[in-house]
Amino acid sequence: MNKRIILPFSNQTKLRDMFGTSHNTVRRALKFETNTKLAKKIRIAAIENYGGKVYSEK
Repeated sequence: MNKRIILPFSNQTKLRDMFGTSHNTVRRALKFETNTKLAKKIRIAAIENYGGKVYSEK
């Protein structure tokens, strides 16, 4: 089962700028491909600040 956070691209750009990282880092964090401290912070910000929704794919 794969999890991901759905977020419009414009908000992904805001996350990238907020954390001073690349779009690839944000994308991988939102797809739960990484589990670093930064990835966890990105996911929390996506949900709490930008209305991201967590989806599970079967």
